[in-house]
Amino acid sequence: MRDGEHSDGLAVAKLDATLKDTTCTKPITSSRFWLEVRDVMSQDVATVSPDQTVISASMIMAERRVSCVVAVDRTFVVGVLTETDLLKKIVVAGKDFYEKPVATVMSKSVVSVSEHVSVLSASQTMEAKHIKRLPILADEKLVGIVTQTDLTRALAEYGRWRDVSEIMSSNLCTMQSNESVAAAAKAMASNNISSIIAMQDEKPVGILTQRDFFTKILAKGKDPQHTKIEDAMSSPPVCVPPNYSIHSSSRTMEDLKIRRLVIMDDGKLIGIVTQSDIFAAIRRKLQAEEAKNLLLLEKSPCCTFTTDLEGKTTYVNPAFARLFEVSDPQDLVGGPFLSDPFWVDPSERSLLMGGYTNWKFDTSELALKSAKGKNLYVSVFSSFTTDSHGVINGRQGIVYDLTERTESEKHNDALIQHLTESNSELENFVSRMSHDLKTPIRELVTLADWITTEYRDKLDEEGTEKLELLRKRANGIVDRVDGMLHYCRLGGDNAGWVEVDLMKQVSMVIDMLEVPNHIEITIEGQLPVLHAFPTQINQIFQNLLSNAIKFMDKPRGRISIRCSEEDRFWKFELSDNGPGIEEGHFDRIFKMFQTLTAGEESESTGIGLALAKKSVEVHGGTLWVESVLGQGSAFIFTLPKEREKLGSVKSDALAIPVT
Repeated sequence: MRDGEHSDGLAVAKLDATLKDTTCTKPITSSRFWLEVRDVMSQDVATVSPDQTVISASMIMAERRVSCVVAVDRTFVVGVLTETDLLKKIVVAGKDFYEKPVATVMSKSVVSVSEHVSVLSASQTMEAKHIKRLPILADEKLVGIVTQTDLTRALAEYGRWRDVSEIMSSNLCTMQSNESVAAAAKAMASNNISSIIAMQDEKPVGILTQRDFFTKILAKGKDPQHTKIEDAMSSPPVCVPPNYSIHSSSRTMEDLKIRRLVIMDDGKLIGIVTQSDIFAAIRRKLQAEEAKNLLLLEKSPCCTFTTDLEGKTTYVNPAFARLFEVSDPQDLVGGPFLSDPFWVDPSERSLLMGGYTNWKFDTSELALKSAKGKNLYVSVFSSFTTDSHGVINGRQGIVYDLTERTESEKHNDALIQHLTESNSELENFVSRMSHDLKTPIRELVTLADWITTEYRDKLDEEGTEKLELLRKRANGIVDRVDGMLHYCRLGGDNAGWVEVDLMKQVSMVIDMLEVPNHIEITIEGQLPVLHAFPTQINQIFQNLLSNAIKFMDKPRGRISIRCSEEDRFWKFELSDNGPGIEEGHFDRIFKMFQTLTAGEESESTGIGLALAKKSVEVHGGTLWVESVLGQGSAFIFTLPKEREKLGSVKSDALAIPVT
């Protein structure tokens, strides 16, 4: 320790509570955060009584090959005696110093920590206090000690490190190897360093350390004034190049049980790197990484949290606090995770927390509310966290806000329910309207037939034609009403899917049609077998073929049917060499009651193509037309290769013209 850290009074600074209070509010940003000092500390602690002599304490340090002893009075830690303390006092007081009691020399301001403090936090404490060892306490009793070497070993296992030249010290303290150990000790004490590089001319031949001074001089009773450096130094020094990595340097020191390496470049001494240098570099790098990870969590839009095993909140990030409309994340730390005020039904919280210590992974969708009473629907995903021994010590997770999605789903469900009811009402209305309309219309047809029969001899040619026109118009209205009813019922029932052989089915449809002699219908290639509604498949081909036949204007009409594959769909094309359709009418022809021929010239109900289009859509396909006026048309539609679940089919609004 530095001289400024010595204190005449007994002042044991216990940082365990402070550190635990700090670390408990931090998220777990990496696995090393869970590595605690108890995992790396030594339980074999060299202890002395504060009444023992300095010489006896130094003998224990030499025999045990340790850099300090802990002064204990009735199991309580009262001080620490280090190699640095001894070296500085000996230089000043000489041999008379050896018989003094440890209590007069030891550092009484002892920084101790709990065994549960993280390795990274302990390393921060060491650097801040300029110390190299921390006694570990449990219930006020000494249970171990952790040194800079222990922490460096633990921290060096993480990350990729830079070259050692970036952290080495180039301000070297060198002495010729034939100078006295006493001169070297004085130089170390005055420069507050722990070693001297021994030289022969311009070549480093050894290192004299504080430990060498105690084990090779003091413990053996030698006079440092009459002992040369070369008789006590570690020889030869371990040299590495400047591009040697920090991690490799740490491992080399660990393997060789040394604390410093000499840096040589082309045979020239350029620096020295100590364990303290490596320790500081590693700690700064890991601390920067932890700060970066913490910043990412603090800025993340994801709502993250951690808890202990009892379900007490140990961390939430700002996004979590914003979601639950809490002004400060710290207001949630230390309390129960998602406490009763955040629940719409607080009794449901027990279901979430009941198995909290048993679930390895868990996802729950919850109905909650914010601190201001806003309804929230969330999905909570959490998993166990473990310490370095694999023991479960808490949970961490993410809360996903599903409020907008859930509200939208509820709205959609309400709309679907409303549409279902509306469709049912519409179907009932159309059925009633169909009956109410067809009955009087059929009576008109019957009346027209009766007049034609009973008054045949009294009607002239024009009167007979008018009655026939009345009968056709009335039957046309009946056909339109039947088509409208059929259209409304399409897609209302998902039952009836069967395997349909289209070659057989389409051939049967063609045979049922009255095809004029001047029109030829051909099937080019093979048609597939698929799952479908047979009656609706018939409706598609029947309406498309009937439409092509009805409007054929060529002396030799040609209608062809072909099929090809496209990804997950079959693509059908029904083409003809008829009159064609203007592009401006492509959408109109698929609407209810829309025809391209006017009034009395048309015998079409204007429903066939609309029925075909809806039947295709019920099967999950699409129908469209491609045409060139005067050259013909191609009606193209797709049907899925695999059966697809029926969805709601958007239909054109029924528009019954009033005349």
